[in-house]
Amino acid sequence: HIATIVGGAIVTESVFAIPGVASLMINAVKIRDVPVVMGIIVVISVFVGVVNLLVDLTYAVIDPRVKLNG
Repeated sequence: HIATIVGGAIVTESVFAIPGVASLMINAVKIRDVPVVMGIIVVISVFVGVVNLLVDLTYAVIDPRVKLNG
């Protein structure tokens, strides 16, 4: 659900004119600032990946049926 929330931030920031990372990315796309767009995409991707990893590790701790293989 974190990826959906991050994706929804683009719509929310553009509708309510809230300055943030999503509005920065929209403006960078409009002026074709490729390094800024790539940087934002990398940061968001790493954030979503880390959150997914933490959720998977939390499942392994909370639910005894899930075991870490290794």
